[in-house]
Amino acid sequence: MTNILILGAGYAGLRAAKVLAQKKLDAAITLVDRNRYHYETTSLPEVAAGTRRAQSILLPLPENLPAQVNFIQATVIKIDRTNKQVELADGQPLTYDYLVVALGLESENYDIPGAAENALPIVDVKSALAVKNNWKLIFKIIKPAKIQTIYA
Repeated sequence: MTNILILGAGYAGLRAAKVLAQKKLDAAITLVDRNRYHYETTSLPEVAAGTRRAQSILLPLPENLPAQVNFIQATVIKIDRTNKQVELADGQPLTYDYLVVALGLESENYDIPGAAENALPIVDVKSALAVKNNWKLIFKIIKPAKIQTIYA
């Protein structure tokens, strides 16, 4: 039996798992992600703005995966392509015949001076909630009259 390992349960990883499962291959399909949920990346700014609850953009895993897909919640530490192995944070090695690497995004500041030191990136649910909480703190400090003046 062929071992197919998919790293990352973002849009690309979930799509790969779904398409491969539909093909009814003689293969063991395993999806690895550090979270037990997929989140709608495009909705993260709404969570940061406080106009949408974080819970509403989450898709629980493994409940929403095709039955043929095995799910492992773990953090990937190393990919050893020579030996076709992936090392997880708990030390567990996973072997594969085919590997799909879909581990997600990194925030980009486009070399804007000061952006890396002063901006809060929004790359996942945790960072979106951090931005939301930062705004709440700012609004507690700034008096309402000053806010009206800023946006007038």
